[in-house]
Amino acid sequence: MRQRLLAMKEALGDRVAVSLKVGDIKVYLDSLYRKPATMNRYKSCLSAVYTYARTIDSERIHINPVRDLKHYTVASSLPRFMTDDEETKIRTVLQKWINETPENHRLTRLLLQQHPNELTVAAGTGIRKGNQYALRWPDIDFKAREIHLPKTKNGDPHIVPMIDDVYLALINQRSILRQIDAIKRKQTGKTRHAHAGDRVFSIEENRTWWAKAKKEAGVRNLNWHQCSRHTAGSRLGQ
Repeated sequence: MRQRLLAMKEALGDRVAVSLKVGDIKVYLDSLYRKPATMNRYKSCLSAVYTYARTIDSERIHINPVRDLKHYTVASSLPRFMTDDEETKIRTVLQKWINETPENHRLTRLLLQQHPNELTVAAGTGIRKGNQYALRWPDIDFKAREIHLPKTKNGDPHIVPMIDDVYLALINQRSILRQIDAIKRKQTGKTRHAHAGDRVFSIEENRTWWAKAKKEAGVRNLNWHQCSRHTAGSRLGQ
């Protein structure tokens, strides 16, 4: 929202609000050369500005020209989600990475062993990527089998129930981090190594390993959002 407001301010900020006509707004939106869905978001944002302005000064701002502009047509497409076959291929690649890592490279093996857990939590909960990699252990209630998200996209907290696969993956993830912590303590001599604090996953961004695993598995056109939210929703529906 903020980015769109700044862009519109730069392009239209020198215009008096009541002077803008439907045609002016359409010319501006067309000049963005964005996808229809994106232009509809710009349109809605500008419409909200007029609505807010009317609550402040209804005498001067008595019209909302954006309302007379039709929405851009968004082509519908089938939702993309991770199939069982794609998941098997990706997990096979992840396990191959682990198997190919020498036993004496214990830390590397442990770091790689986290990836299947990341995948399980994503596909089994449907939580957003940002929420998943911001998870901390106080957010995990093993007794109630719940994941507590302090803040979601709309700003509200949310509770996600754990299915068995997610529960077992998080149990395993906790064990992996304890082993990593023990290795780090031995290496540094510290009583506790703060490699990730209370974070559930020791990384904040999975783009590198996810892209590499997909390429090696021959899986195309599947992003993490589809792997998580679309896949969880599809499997829940089934």
